[in-house]
Amino acid sequence: MNEVPSLEALLVRHREVLVRYLGRKGSGLLKFEGAEDLAQAVHMKAINAKDRFEYRGEEAFIGWICTLGRQHIADRNAYWKAQKRNAGPMLRITYGNPSTLGGGAGVSPAAEQRGPTTFAGVREQVELAARAIATLPPRDAQIVDLIRGGADVEAVAETLGVSYAAAQRARLRAIERFRKAFELLTRRSPPA
Repeated sequence: MNEVPSLEALLVRHREVLVRYLGRKGSGLLKFEGAEDLAQAVHMKAINAKDRFEYRGEEAFIGWICTLGRQHIADRNAYWKAQKRNAGPMLRITYGNPSTLGGGAGVSPAAEQRGPTTFAGVREQVELAARAIATLPPRDAQIVDLIRGGADVEAVAETLGVSYAAAQRARLRAIERFRKAFELLTRRSPPA
């Protein structure tokens, strides 16, 4: 008597087939998400559709999982088309002690690197950073914007019309307020 394999066992057994299929059919999508990430999402869809699954053999299962994969690729392509794909510069927040202000503390653009899951993450983080900047007092928002644009302490002092020491203190205060606002918004935002 043949025992019917569980859905989970079938997913594990045919994962490589699904990953190769998604790599071929979702090639334009792979610049935003990796084939492994797509396969994981298809597995979640399969598990959610478990009550509608009926085992009819290995070939039928592969056809079914590839159909779910094709639907997922269409959904993700629609998602990425809806996005503007212009996330803007990602901000990197660094914080050091006042003696290392010249090299260690500030807000700077992060690397331009994109990976399978980083593009969506970068977009979300840019939105959170913009919201965090919007919560700052106007002067602090101006300082964070200056720092993001590459201004050093001297440029901040000149723009604000204050001494170098006052600009250092204002810069530290603005960075700290931005960091706290960003952390608070990150904790409040629901996981993707």
